[in-house]
This record gives sequence, structure tokens and C-alpha cells, in this order.
Amino acid sequence: MLFKESYPDNKNIEHILIKACCLNQFYNTNIYSPFIVAKHILSLNIDNYLVTSNYNIVNKIDRIEIPKGKARNLYSFISKYCSHHWPERYPIYNSFVDKILMHFQNKT
Repeated sequence: MLFKESYPDNKNIEHILIKACCLNQFYNTNIYSPFIVAKHILSLNIDNYLVTSNYNIVNKIDRIEIPKGKARNLYSFISKYCSHHWPERYPIYNSFVDKILMHFQNKT
């Protein structure tokens, strides 16, 4: 409901921040600067990408510069963020999926 009904678009920093904080808490994604992440998502105007199933948006949002010149890879978090908007279009990727994929890659 949060992503589909309450805050379906990504044009308001407060709405993005609420969604980011909820995902961070629920999945324990270790986003230490949710406001910076929310600003980054807002700046990319991602709604058209999501609606048209443009999977490049996950890679576009993935890397973010945080204070003190550090960059973080947020692929797992961003895959969850996009998936909660369109679960049938954007699969969640995390360490569990990685382990399963590696298992099957080694088997075949």
C-alpha cells in the first residue's frame, strides 16, 4: 500500500524518504543516510523509467556519493525500492539471491 497507493510517485522528497526509511528498516539494508538517498532518487526523476520497465534505472540509482567523498553501491536497496513499485517487473536482488545464483552456476 505504501508504494502503490499512499506514495506511488517519486516527486516529493518526503514521500521518497518515508519509503526509503521503511525499506531500510524492514530489510535492514544499512542505508546510513536515507535523506541523501532520497534526494538522489528525487534528482533522477525515476517515475517514467519505472512505468516503462526501463531496467537501467536500477543501475542509474545504484551508486551514490555520500559526504566525505565516499561512494556507496546501493544495488540491493534500489532493487527493493523499484520492486516495491512494480514487483512483477523488478526483481529483488540481495545476498540470498546471490548465493542461490552462485550455487546454480556452480552446478551447471
